[in-house]
Order: sequence, then structure tokens, then C-alpha cells
Amino acid sequence: FDRSFPCPACGPDFEVNGPEEWSNHTARFHGPKYTPGLPDPKCRAIQDKARKPQESRSRSARCLVCETNHYPGNSHSRHFNKSHAWMFKDGFPCPECERQGLGKVMIVDHSSWMKHCKKVHSLDGQTGALVHIESDAKRKLELTEDHGNAPIPFPKRIKV
Repeated sequence: FDRSFPCPACGPDFEVNGPEEWSNHTARFHGPKYTPGLPDPKCRAIQDKARKPQESRSRSARCLVCETNHYPGNSHSRHFNKSHAWMFKDGFPCPECERQGLGKVMIVDHSSWMKHCKKVHSLDGQTGALVHIESDAKRKLELTEDHGNAPIPFPKRIKV
């Protein structure tokens, strides 16, 4: 409501000059079905919310590739796509596994990255969000399903 505008139903016969005027006009001339539900400025919950500063979300998603912190979700996903998507072209060893001394686990594509991050680091490799793994028994079952007793190996890329 930066500026006035004509009522879409009434046309230029009625000019709307603000939220309250719009709500009153629609209630009076067009019925409650078309009346926007605007918050009452006298409502205590609205006043309290306006007084309290919003808590900022913490940047709790650490990028496993470059160790920078981002907001989990779209912020981390955007960072990952812009900064690291090219790495899937030739494959790469998981930097977090190397930092933790777990050896070189080669990541060959986005799918193997997502599976690896979930199973080994309990993170969504794209959004940086924590992934809840219910139990070790369930994890072992997932690792051995359709592969007998052998764990599913992560693809290893061999340079020729």
C-alpha cells in the first residue's frame, strides 16, 4: 500500500488509501468473503512481536568442502551449487573424511555425495541440515540391504 489504487471490483469509483480502508470497504460493499483478514494493531500479540527483536538464526551449517558457515537450507544449498558443483565433473576425495583421518573416500557424483554425507557425517550434503539416523542397527541394515553382509562401498575413482 505505497500509494492509492482503485478497488478492482468498483473501478475508479472508489480509491483505496490504506489497509484499514481497504478492509472496511470490502466488508461494507463486497461482503466478508472478500474482506482481507488484517491483524488488529491493538492486538497484544502483535504489539509484543513488534517490541521483541527477532532472534537471528545461527549459521549452523558448516560446508564440509570448504568449512565456511551458512544458514541451513537454501543459503547452504546456494553456496554449495555456486562454489562446489564443478567438483563432481572429475570426482574428489571427501575433504571432511580427510580432515578426520578417515582416509580418501572418493566422491564421483552428486548422488554418491548425498549418500556419503548422510551415512558418514549425518548431514544433508546439499542443504547442510542435520540428518537423524535412528540407530546403528538400522544403519547397518541399510548398508547391507541387497548386498549380503558386505557394506555398500562408496565408488572409488582410479586414475589411469
